[in-house]
Parts: sequence; C-alpha cells; structure tokens
Amino acid sequence: MRPLPQLVLVATTLLVPLAAAQTDSSPTTLAQAIAAKRAEAGRLQAEVESLGREAVKGHDSLGAFDLKALELRRKVATQQWRRLDAEGDLLLLTGLLKRRPANDQQQQTVAKWLEAAKDEKGYRLLPSTPTADSHDYRAIDEHVKTAPAGAISSVKKLADYLRKGAKNDREKARAVFTWMCTNMVYDLDVLPTGKFETRPEFVLRSRQGECSSHASLYHALATAIGLKAQLIPGFARQLDFDPGFARLTKKEGGVYYISHRWNAVQIDGRWQIVDTSLGNPRARKQGQVKDGGPPHAEWFLVPAGQAIYTHWPTDPKWQLLDRPLTKKEQAALPMLSPGAFRHGVQFWPQTGPVLTMGDAVTVRVKAPAGVTVMGILARANTPVPGWVLDQRDPETGETDLYAVVPRPGPYLLRVFAARGEEGKKSPDAIADYLLDAKKGKGDNFRLPYAWPTFREKGCCLYEPLHGILKANVKVRFKIRVPGAKQVMVGVGQAITQLEGKDGIYTGEVALPPGDAGLAAQFADQPNMAFPLVGFRAE
Repeated sequence: MRPLPQLVLVATTLLVPLAAAQTDSSPTTLAQAIAAKRAEAGRLQAEVESLGREAVKGHDSLGAFDLKALELRRKVATQQWRRLDAEGDLLLLTGLLKRRPANDQQQQTVAKWLEAAKDEKGYRLLPSTPTADSHDYRAIDEHVKTAPAGAISSVKKLADYLRKGAKNDREKARAVFTWMCTNMVYDLDVLPTGKFETRPEFVLRSRQGECSSHASLYHALATAIGLKAQLIPGFARQLDFDPGFARLTKKEGGVYYISHRWNAVQIDGRWQIVDTSLGNPRARKQGQVKDGGPPHAEWFLVPAGQAIYTHWPTDPKWQLLDRPLTKKEQAALPMLSPGAFRHGVQFWPQTGPVLTMGDAVTVRVKAPAGVTVMGILARANTPVPGWVLDQRDPETGETDLYAVVPRPGPYLLRVFAARGEEGKKSPDAIADYLLDAKKGKGDNFRLPYAWPTFREKGCCLYEPLHGILKANVKVRFKIRVPGAKQVMVGVGQAITQLEGKDGIYTGEVALPPGDAGLAAQFADQPNMAFPLVGFRAE
C-alpha cells in the first residue's frame, strides 16, 4: 500500500482561525466565507494526516486486510471525503470572488454563496456528487437513426434533416453527436501516414477519419444547424503510450500529450465541450472495423471543469475556466474522464496520476449506491488478468481496488464504473493511474477470482489473497459475507463449512488439487450455493 502522509496533528490543541467558527447558517461576506472554508479544509487535512499516520502503523503491524487496519483506513477515507468537498467548495468560492467587485460587502450564508458559485466554470479536484445529464434524448436519438440516404448527401442536407427533430439547441448538438458516433468510423490506420482529411464534405462522404476529421465535420454540421460552435486544437492527456500515435505524441513529466482536435458548442449561453472522436465506439485497425457498443455519451456536453483533466487546448481561453491552469497544475490533477463525474465517483489517495509502489497498491474508491467499480491492469497496452481484486463495503459505498504486479516496471491501472446491470455490459472508463512498481510478486502469482455475487453481497476477503494455493496444505480462510446462512470452501465434492460469527467466516482447510472456491447459502434461497471467490489448488 502506498504510504500515507507522515505528518502529526494533536487535534485537541489545534488552533483554528476565528473564521472557522462561523457556521453555514450565519450571514458572512464572501471573503469571510472563503476564510472559513480554508480553515475547515486545513483542519480536515491535518486530521487526515494524523489518521493516515495511524493507518500506516496499523497496516505495517496488522496487515493490509486486518479488521482493525481496515477500520483505520475507513476513518482516513471518511475525513478525506469531507476534506475534498471542503476544498472543492473553496475553489468555487475563490473563483466567485474574482468575478465580484473588489470591495463587495454583501452578506449571505455560505450555502447561498456556494449556490452563486456553482456555474461549472471552476474546476473541482475530485467529483463528489453525480453530474449526469438528466435530459431525455431518446426522441432525438431515434430521429437520427431514421435519417434517409438522401439526407446524407451533403452537410447542408444532413443538418436540415437533423434540425427537424430537435426542440432546442441542446437537442441540435445531440443530434450531430449521435449521428457522427453511430455513422462514422475512427480510422487508426491513417495515423502513421500523417495524411488527415479535414474538408467536411469529403469526411461526410467517406464517413471515416481521425480526431481532426471528426472535429471538422462536427463543427460544420453544428454551424449549419444553427449553433455557435468552435473547433479547438490542442492535446489529449493520457498515461499509456500507443505506438500508432508515436508521431503525434510528446512526453512531459511522465504524461503523454497526443495532438488532438475537439469542439465546443454554446448551449443556453454557456460553452461546453464535445468530443466525437472519443465518443465514437467504432474504430478501424489493420483494416478491421470493431464496434465497441453504443456511443460514449460522457463526451457530449462536458463542463469545462471536467474536460481540463484530459484536454489541453493550445489557446488557454478554451480551457473555459475563470483562471486557466498552467501545464504544471494540470499535470498534478488525477487522470479522470467525464464518466467519473457523471457516476459521482471519488478516489483515495488524492494524488496526481502516478503512484509509486512496491509490489502492491490499494486505490480506494467511493461510489453511490447502484454504481459498480472495477479495475483492470495493463502493461504495454496488453491487459494482465488476475492482478486486481475489487472489494466493496456496502455500508460506506467504498471499494478497495487491490492491485499487485508480477514484475517491477510501469503498469496502467484503468478504473471502470457501471450503473445497474445494463451498465455492466459496457462500463465507462473513468480513471487511469500509472503504477511505478519497484518490486513484483512473480509471474506465477494470481489474485483470487471474484464472482458477481461477491460484489453484489458486499463481501470482503481477508485471506488468502493468493489465487493459487498449495494443495494438501492447510490454508487459513477468512471472509465477510453479510446475510449468509452458511459459507463453505472446497474442491468438487470435498466441501468444508467455515465457522461464522457476526458475518465473518473463518477456518483452516487443506484442499485437494483442482479448481477451488468459496460459496455461500443465504436465507432467502437456502437450497442454492452461490459462488463467491475462485482459487486454484496445485
């Protein structure tokens, strides 16, 4: 586990500025509200650091998945979520201050100041509540699907057809996005040539191209349909290197910046980001077209404060922030996609995109009810199966992504989120971490395999955290299974029941060779055993 900050706080003797004593219900000037939020964020930061020190001691002395160590980490995370919210509020309030008259003495509650500040122009360090687009696009999406061949013969004719089904500017922008993401193909094969078609009519005829082709056509259609639109040149920020983009890529501070083009459209007087090349699920590689499912709608109407995590415009004004970030400030941000904000997912540790580790690291994620979070480890653009175990606490909504690596070196941890059963068919990539591993567990190590029931029931496996066990040698099992009637472990017909107390089941079992597993029976379905965790005994 990555060490937490090693600073000390004596909470009972912490001196807090007078402004911190003001409550959210007391009328204050904006400057006083900022001072109060700054003091609150500082106090919570100090508490996190103090609890972090205790958690590190617990981790070192008790083990990463001991119950006491887990409880310490839960306390750290709880205060961390509060600190992140306070820092996000502070950013919003300071942004508002820059837009107010210099000597403004208006007074209102902190809550009212925050309402005035939440105009999506400031950027938050991490998302706290879901920001999903609540507009119902089903009618306009259906209109797009029924476009006749004759309507696609020119930019003007297509724009005229798309406009007919739209009730407002938002639906006009959506119509263009949906048409492009269901009819265009992102052409990876053209990247090495450096010859990109950007003439809108030619792109429309071929219905293929890379990012500049997509952005040029979107701009032409959006303008023809009656929207205020902008084509934005710049760079996409990412952690993994794709050889196909080599000539378009430069590396700065451990992060890759790839030449990129995208768009902005003005909806209800506010500019928002649209990226059809990232929203397009269809791609051609080595002559083969692969359909990745429905359009990635998280790239439609992205608020500026979310786009800055992944997009770096050449012209700073198209960051669309009150105070444009420097390259150094952007590099310090975590690598989050709009899906993280739309699902309301938060991360701990709060850090930049690079994590230095030994042979294992834990990333803690907090997600709302109904959102499933999972992780995949990759090296050199190739997934490495069996190296990430996700465990969710149903009481707190926190998920631990426990990642181990086979060898020292760089790895990419990609985090996905899905809402409901339907969302699991096509989860959204919401965050990336670059893992700088100094050690490895060996190529033969594997983590246990977690079955869907394991996640659905909020189980937590404490031991063993090895997926490959020694056959005929006693192994200690310890697992939390809320609501279980009984829990058993075995290979084939060789089953041993574990002893349970307060939802925690333990036992020492020597397994014969073969595929092994933990399973549970529940009171509502007593005649069925549900698989929880899979192992291999050798």
